[in-house]
Amino acid sequence: MPPQATRAGSTRISTFRGHLVHRFRGMPLISPARANRARRELREKGLTRLEAHAFDLDAMDGKDLPALIGSFDELRRDPYDPKGTRFRAHAELSLEVNGENPIFVAGPSAYRQTTELNPGEEGKVRTFDALPESAWHRFTWRLMDGLIRCLPDDSAARSHRVQIHQISYRATLGTPSVSSPIGLHRDGEPYTAVVLMRTEDLRGGQSVVTSLDERDCLLAHTLMQPLEVLIINDVLVKHQVTPVELGRRDVLLIDFTPKVCA
Repeated sequence: MPPQATRAGSTRISTFRGHLVHRFRGMPLISPARANRARRELREKGLTRLEAHAFDLDAMDGKDLPALIGSFDELRRDPYDPKGTRFRAHAELSLEVNGENPIFVAGPSAYRQTTELNPGEEGKVRTFDALPESAWHRFTWRLMDGLIRCLPDDSAARSHRVQIHQISYRATLGTPSVSSPIGLHRDGEPYTAVVLMRTEDLRGGQSVVTSLDERDCLLAHTLMQPLEVLIINDVLVKHQVTPVELGRRDVLLIDFTPKVCA
């Protein structure tokens, strides 16, 4: 569980009816100009890439990052990976808009993709370990808040379902580590941000984005710098990460799905 009833700079974490509640206030992690460019590219191209220097990190962020990166060492094996080369945790949050300050509420954690989107998992609900406590920092909340400001359609002013996937690919020679699903696909969530946290002796693990008909390759790039980010508009493009043939690749995948009010 994330830490409860703690205060860190401009954040407040508490519980309400058994759920974690986080109120966020503070300067944006990504400048408005850079966020505007990201929104435009997501609308027009279906993807945008943020370089690590796009983030306006402060001193506290600098202290949080090593702990967040180190939290990947605590992950247990993905129970849906028969090779045992993928390590994974998951969290689901509800982002509720409260004026200028978003409120994140943690909810039950379960993940499902349809058979059409992920035939290998046959549409079943997958349950993973919760994100370790060491993954929850002021920076983690700032990252989610910063990324949602990069999404089109006035996303920063709307409530969202947010899912965080903490994934570590660890391959040895002759035993690659692969994603699920394998190959070009759509996730079924409108927007997905791939945030690179760490690589070690990486071979493979290239991010590929194509048009929906797979005829045009829009991006073929290996994320290498910590905090380098790729955001996908799932409605407009398909994507994949090629198998990690050797070494390690630690990423946060953050899915954003706007809530539809009845």
